[in-house]
Formats: sequence, C-alpha cells, structure tokens
Amino acid sequence: MIKNILKKEKFSRKGVIQLAKESKMSILNSPETTEKILSLVSEGYYDKDIYKELKISNATFKKWKDEHTIEYKKAKAKSISIALKNAQNGLMKKLLGGVNKEETLNFQYDDDGNETLVSKQVKTKEFPPDTLAIMFTLKAGDPEKWNYAEFKRLQIDDAGSDALKELAMEAAKYSLSNYQKPPEVSDEIPQ
Repeated sequence: MIKNILKKEKFSRKGVIQLAKESKMSILNSPETTEKILSLVSEGYYDKDIYKELKISNATFKKWKDEHTIEYKKAKAKSISIALKNAQNGLMKKLLGGVNKEETLNFQYDDDGNETLVSKQVKTKEFPPDTLAIMFTLKAGDPEKWNYAEFKRLQIDDAGSDALKELAMEAAKYSLSNYQKPPEVSDEIPQ
C-alpha cells in the first residue's frame, strides 16, 4: 500500500522519511515543547525517558539537543544542583539524628455521616546520628586524617616507637661507670 502511494506521488521512501523528521523537528522546536523538555531535564529525567515519552528517536533528540545546547546545559546543571542539595540535606539529617513524629487520628461517624474526632495519638521516635554517615563525611572532608589504613599504620608505628622508647630508657640505666674494670687477660695459659 505504501509502495503504491509512493509510486503515485513520485516520492522516494527516503524523501517521506525526511519530511517526517523535519516535521518532528519543527514540533520539537516549538516554544511549548522546548519548555516542556527543558522542564523535564531540570527535574532530573534521563534523556532516554524524555525521547521515549515524546515518541522520537535518540538521533532526533540528539539533533534537538545540538540546537538547544545552552538551554539544555543550564537545565542539566539545575538538575544536578537540586540533586546535590537534596543529598546534602539527607546527609545532614543522618549526621544530626533527630525525632520523627507520627500522628494517628481516629474518627467516628454518626448516623448523619458526620465525622467526629475520637482520639489523637502522637508517637515520637528518636533516631541517633548514623555512624556510617559520620565516617563518610569525615573521610570526604579530610581524607588524609580519616583514612582507616593510614590510621592503622600510625597505630602500628606508634606501638613500635613505644617499644623503642622503652629500650632507650633501659639502655640509659646502664652506665659504664657502674661497672668494674674487667680483669686483665694475659697470654699465659694457667697450669
């Protein structure tokens, strides 16, 4: 059927595909669609999810990105900064610990269907600082100081230096003046 239409219209298949691609690009380049795409990028959606939602190919989306490079990069940078800020906030909550409050409301309905609050329960749950988050933050902040392998090596070196200090103290106790002169040795053999 398509072949018959192509023959009648004297279009090549390649020409029809080219027209379809051009029309998709004109739709993608419309201000509304461009704004929608940039909004999705800044919200953190992956390119693959966006072009599948728009029902276009990766190559077509790449062409759109090439035409809107500056806007795309700004939206991507915004997405990354939002994700980083969320990660920092989450890490800070884990570092500090805190209290979670959970409210449970119980209602009772009368014959007319009106609801009346019967009871309200508030549960508080305290959670301590997360030691893993603390270790991560310390290692990221000062890796030389908080490197576990380096810490162990310093402990071993410190233990070794303590042993050397003890040996030096023991050696200091011995003084040559505390000893008598050794007896003179003669070459004669006693009989």
